[in-house]
Amino acid sequence: MKEQSLQRHLNRLDRHRDSARRLGERFTRLRMIVFAAGGAAGYLGYAADRVPLAVGLSAFFGTLFLVLFYFHSRLKQRTQRLDRWIAIRRAHLARATLDWEGVPPARDYPVPEHHPYAHDLDIVGHYSLLRLIDTTVSTHGRRRLVAALLDPDLDPDAIEQRQQLVRELAPRSLLCDRLALEAKRGAEDGELQSDRMVRALQTSQAIPGLRILLGVETGLAALTLLFVVLEFGLGGLRLWGYTFLLYVLIYFGAFLRLAPVFSQALDLRRQLEGLGGLFWLLEKRRDGSAPGLMEVMAPFHRPGMRPSEMIRGIARVCAALSVQGNMLVHLALNAVLPWDLYFIFRYERVRGRIAALFPEWMEALGRLEAAAAPARFGALHPGYVFPRLDRSAPSSPRIAAVGMGHPLIPHSRRVVNDFTLEHSGSVVLLTGSNMSGKSAFLRTVGINACLALAGGPVCAESFALSVLRIRCSVRIQDDLEEGLSYFYAEVKRLKQILDAAADRSAPPILFLIDEIYKGTNNRERLLGSTCYLKTLLECRGLGLVTTHDLELATLEAEAKGIRNFHFQEEVADGKLVFDYRLRPGPCPTTNALRIMALEGLPTPPMDALSMGPP
Repeated sequence: MKEQSLQRHLNRLDRHRDSARRLGERFTRLRMIVFAAGGAAGYLGYAADRVPLAVGLSAFFGTLFLVLFYFHSRLKQRTQRLDRWIAIRRAHLARATLDWEGVPPARDYPVPEHHPYAHDLDIVGHYSLLRLIDTTVSTHGRRRLVAALLDPDLDPDAIEQRQQLVRELAPRSLLCDRLALEAKRGAEDGELQSDRMVRALQTSQAIPGLRILLGVETGLAALTLLFVVLEFGLGGLRLWGYTFLLYVLIYFGAFLRLAPVFSQALDLRRQLEGLGGLFWLLEKRRDGSAPGLMEVMAPFHRPGMRPSEMIRGIARVCAALSVQGNMLVHLALNAVLPWDLYFIFRYERVRGRIAALFPEWMEALGRLEAAAAPARFGALHPGYVFPRLDRSAPSSPRIAAVGMGHPLIPHSRRVVNDFTLEHSGSVVLLTGSNMSGKSAFLRTVGINACLALAGGPVCAESFALSVLRIRCSVRIQDDLEEGLSYFYAEVKRLKQILDAAADRSAPPILFLIDEIYKGTNNRERLLGSTCYLKTLLECRGLGLVTTHDLELATLEAEAKGIRNFHFQEEVADGKLVFDYRLRPGPCPTTNALRIMALEGLPTPPMDALSMGPP
C-alpha cells in the first residue's frame, strides 16, 4: 500500500532528524568548551608572561572553534532540509489518506465570479480537489493549475499534451518532491512569489549618472586611503579628512535615490536563493524517454546559458545589498569603499541581462508544476487511471466509466459505479430517496470529467469522454448583495446552461443539475421541470438531472433521449441503510416519512410509509 510506504519513509526521516538534532546538541556543547578553553589558555599564557604560547594557543582554539562552527552550520542546514522533507512527506500521506487536518491549507485561488462549476463540484474550497492536489511552489504554477481545472484549453491536442506531460511526471514523483524541497528554501508561506519577482526584475531602478557617481566615489575612497597611509606611515599632510568629508557628502546626497533598489533587493534575496537550486535541478535533468517533459524544460537546456548561475549571481548581489539591514556593518563598509554604489551598479547590469529571460523560465516552471500536481496525485493513488479522450463528432459526445468513484471520499467508504452516457440530447433522470447519493453521484461524474479535461488521472477503473464544457446547477445559494432569492439564483443558473448549450461555436456541454426547480411549489416545479427537460433533449450536450418528483419518470416513455436511473435504501434494524449503487429505472421507494418516523416525529399511518410512487 502507498500509505504504508510513505509511513515507513517518514519513520526513517524522523530517525535521521532526531539523530541530527542530538549531534547538533553535542556540537553546541563542544563549541562552548573550545571557546572557554581558548579563553582560559590565552589568559593563563599572558598571566605567566608567555605571550608567544598564549597567542599560539588562542590561534589554535580559535581555528578549532571556526572549524566546529562550519560543520555545525552544515549540520543545521541538513536538519532544516530533513524538516522540509518530513513536511512534504507528511502532506503526501495526508493526501493519500484524505486526512484533511494534515493537508496544507487551501490557498487563495483566483476563481472567476459566477464560475459554472468551481463551487458546485468542490474544485475550490476547504474540502476541495484543488486543496488536495495542489503541490505547486510558485504563483505561476498555482495559476496554471487553477486554469487547467477551471478554464482548460479544450482543443483535443492541448488536452492530450497535458495528459502526456502528467503521464511522464507520474513515475518521476521524486523530481516533483525535490523541486518543492528546493523552493521551500526561499518560499514565503510555502510559495515562491514568482509574479512579484518577474515585476521586480523587469522594473528598472536605474539611477542617472550612476557610473560617473561610482567612479567619483571610488576615486575619493582611494585618495582617502592614500592620504591616511601618507599621514600615519610617512608623516604627510593631513588631507584625508577633506576627501573623506566630500566622499560622505556625495554618498548621503545620493542615498535617497538608492532606497528603492535596497527595498527591491531585500524582497528578492531569499526567494532567488531557493530558485537557483530549483533551476539547477531542471538543468541537469535530461531524459530522452520523456519528450513532453524535455519540451517543457527546453529553456533550461540551452547551450551556453545556465539559468541557475544567473539567478545565483543576482542572489549574491542582493545578499551584498542586504547588509543595509545591519546598520553598523553597513556604515563600516560604506565608510571605506562605495559598497552600495558598486553593488547597485552590479545589480542593474545583472538584472538587465535576465529580465527578458526570467518570464520564460517561470512560465516553463509553471507548466511543469501544473502537471506535477495531478501527476503526484496519481502516484499517491495507484488505482486511478488516465482517461481516454474520445475525438468523436460534436453530435456524438459521450462519457463511459467503469468503477467510477469520488476522489474526495476516503477509499474505505467510497462506492464505485459503472456509468455510460452517449449522444447529444441524452438526459439521465436520477431519482432516489433523501441521502441516497444522487448529489454525490453528480459531483462524482463532474469532478472526474474536470480531472480528465485537465489531463490528470481519474478515480475509476476505466474512463473515456469527449471534449465537453462542464456546466452545473448543483450548489445554489441566494445572493444578499445582489438581492437574489434561492429560486431566482437557480433560474439564472439554469438559463446559463441553456445559453451554453445553444453556443454552436464551442464543444458540447455536460450539464449536471441537482433538484431542478427546488425553490418553488410542487405544481409549478413539475410543469417547469417537464418543459426544461424537453428543451434539454434538443440541446447540444448531455447530462444528468436529479429530482424528487417521481412524476417526471414517466417522461422516459414519451421522449427517446431520457433514461431513468435511481438510488434506493433499505430499512434494517430500524435504521435506513444506503448502498449508493446506481440502478436502472425510476426509484420505487421514498424515505421522507421513514426519516420522520425514525426521529419520533408525527407521521401518517404506517401503511403510508410503504406507499410506492403515485
